[in-house]
Amino acid sequence: MGCILAIQPLQTRQVSKFAPVCQFREPKTYGISVSETVNATCEVEADPLEVSYRWSLDSLLGTLVLSNWSSAPHRGSLSYSPLTGSGYGTLLCWGRNSVGTQIEPCLIQIVLAATRGLLATDHVILNHGQVTWTIPEMAPPSPNYPTTPTGGRFGSRQI
Repeated sequence: MGCILAIQPLQTRQVSKFAPVCQFREPKTYGISVSETVNATCEVEADPLEVSYRWSLDSLLGTLVLSNWSSAPHRGSLSYSPLTGSGYGTLLCWGRNSVGTQIEPCLIQIVLAATRGLLATDHVILNHGQVTWTIPEMAPPSPNYPTTPTGGRFGSRQI
């Protein structure tokens, strides 16, 4: 009796490992008051899942490296409170795994919350029957992050 031997190529599944990338393309925006706390999250896709995070704040005063955050697979979180008006801006978050560091950060915009139709920093000035108020205007976007509002600058108008 003869024996037939069939050799088939071994089928392998290709595994592609990659450095973290932000799960959402558009920045998240949180409107909060001074001293109010927001729990900001940084959600990434990565392989392998073991990711560490780095956070910073881009504001009118420059870039500040932040600490005291927590992380889980695919997600870093940071409790953040702007203590003054200069604490508003954009939180930036980078993930890192064994493959590498995230190239483009996840962006989280922290803006001043509206209160009763006016922003908390609006000023009303009465002057001889004219009402003038100042309203915050957004500063020009940061050249490094075109979608980043970096804080309030006051302008005024008369009605």
